[in-house]
Amino acid sequence: MTASGNQREWERISYNHPEVVLKMDRRRVYKGITSDVSLGGLFVKTQTPPRDIEQGEEGTLIFVSHKGKETQFPCETIRISEGGIAIQFLDSRAAFGISLVQEIFEGFQEKHDETRGNIKNRYKSK
Repeated sequence: MTASGNQREWERISYNHPEVVLKMDRRRVYKGITSDVSLGGLFVKTQTPPRDIEQGEEGTLIFVSHKGKETQFPCETIRISEGGIAIQFLDSRAAFGISLVQEIFEGFQEKHDETRGNIKNRYKSK
């Protein structure tokens, strides 16, 4: 437990990644967006309340980049609520961190390139 009384090992950030899939088995697949992300796990906001899932079940989180690349991470459910499912990663914290940072930087780069192109076009001589 930390000095603040918080039991979390990793600091969380609010990051709403628009496409993640939590696959528990062939028939139980939950699509959603992320929130409260850390290297240790995250919360998946689901489109419909999860009804047939229990705390402690193992599954796979599929992180889909904005370019469509899928990366899979073994995970375990730690909390289920009407709004979604909290998971912790089982053995791939570093890989998830790398994927998340890469996704964020690629998004920044695309926005930077777009802004730079708009400025360039605005000041083109006619």
